[in-house]
Amino acid sequence: MKHFIIIMVTALAGWTIAPAQTQTNHAFFRNLFQQANAGKTVIKGNYVPDWAYYHNRQNNGIYTYVDLGLNEVTSLDRDLMRCTLTLTGGCSTESAAHDLCQLLFGDWKNTGSVVLTGATWTAGTLSVYAYMHDTTGFGLRTSKMFKGTGLTGNLSYNEEPDWNAFATLLMPGAEQLQEIWNERFVAQMKDKKDNSNLPHLITHTLHFASADSRKAFLTQASAKGFQQKDVSNDARMGDYPFSATITRNDPTDLKSINLLTGLLWQLASSNNGVYESWTTQVKN
Repeated sequence: MKHFIIIMVTALAGWTIAPAQTQTNHAFFRNLFQQANAGKTVIKGNYVPDWAYYHNRQNNGIYTYVDLGLNEVTSLDRDLMRCTLTLTGGCSTESAAHDLCQLLFGDWKNTGSVVLTGATWTAGTLSVYAYMHDTTGFGLRTSKMFKGTGLTGNLSYNEEPDWNAFATLLMPGAEQLQEIWNERFVAQMKDKKDNSNLPHLITHTLHFASADSRKAFLTQASAKGFQQKDVSNDARMGDYPFSATITRNDPTDLKSINLLTGLLWQLASSNNGVYESWTTQVKN
């Protein structure tokens, strides 16, 4: 019988990539997972890889690299087993850590039935997650990869009826997902020579469960300097059919944008609403 298996690989002690070094970590994980899921036979439908790196404040502040594209795929087998592989040992340099990861996980990247979903990093612990189609020979193949590395490993399996580890350990919450989009949008604007210090007229779109909750939000937003641009009703928004767009002049550096969207997320949430997006024009 074939299963999808979620692999949790944990490397303990000695890893030298500091969580605060965001760009270094991002580059490390990007290199590790580059083209990791290209041509995987177990991914069906319109899969587009979308790797993102973020600081997961909702999960004990761990640093996470995750393939957001897998969240859009709904045709993977749901009959799951979870495998936990704990590695003890480590590396004295970043280069050595990189080489070790390539050695350990390169086999998975080159196997059509293995899907790498992401990694987490916290307090010297590196965990790598993957789905596997068949466990046959996995333990033996993995133990062979350890030879010559100075590491020892412990492999265990647990039944998991859904993508629970992917959803709870790797995927960001809605507000942190917005921060990922913020970073990408700000980077695009920077490429177009945007002067982020200048005030930009930024338009925000939000949705609410009722007309009353929308009205309460608009009152609170007005007190913080936002102006109402438009309101509309759209049944396609499901539980939040009452929409609003508001504007305010703000700088577009990433810190300012994250504070801005965080404020609006908080106001929307307190009024039974959700934040959707922001738009503006480049200013040179």
